[in-house]
Amino acid sequence: METKMTLTEALDDLESVYKKIETKKERISKYCATCEIEKLPFETEEKQKAEVAALLQGCDDLEAYSRQLKMRIEYTNLMTQVELRGKFYTISELLHMHRKNISVMEEVYKTLSDANAKQRLRSFTIEAGKQIPIILHYKESFKNDKLDFWQYMDQKIMSILGVKNAKTELLELPVPNKLPD
Repeated sequence: METKMTLTEALDDLESVYKKIETKKERISKYCATCEIEKLPFETEEKQKAEVAALLQGCDDLEAYSRQLKMRIEYTNLMTQVELRGKFYTISELLHMHRKNISVMEEVYKTLSDANAKQRLRSFTIEAGKQIPIILHYKESFKNDKLDFWQYMDQKIMSILGVKNAKTELLELPVPNKLPD
């Protein structure tokens, strides 16, 4: 039976696994080799080797635990739905939107600009004093509304995920170590 924890606790636990591995790495580095004239920290060569072997096994065990925990986090994120603006999204979708799609869409709407037209205009030969108007094929208010929308969505997603992750219990995998087909 797996340990019961929330998504937030699981994410914190996953982070602590890597800190534990880092601590073990430091100890492995310290104890894996000695000078012949040094006093062995663990009294005998056999105990020294056993300590290094135990530290290495501990890292292997932590790595395996981190994979299992990560799979449970991902599975929970795929199976848990959240309502946002009348639509249902999985936590996984919201994370993807936050990490990538929102910044991409903000950049899309920021490209709505007359800058390229002005630059192309400089390459034309125009008689002195003649003004050539730039024609926008979009409305500035539309652009600003879309940028506001994506900024709102990012803030809302982070707010929802903070609450949802703290309340959502980590799901068990249907088959240990495997995602469903």
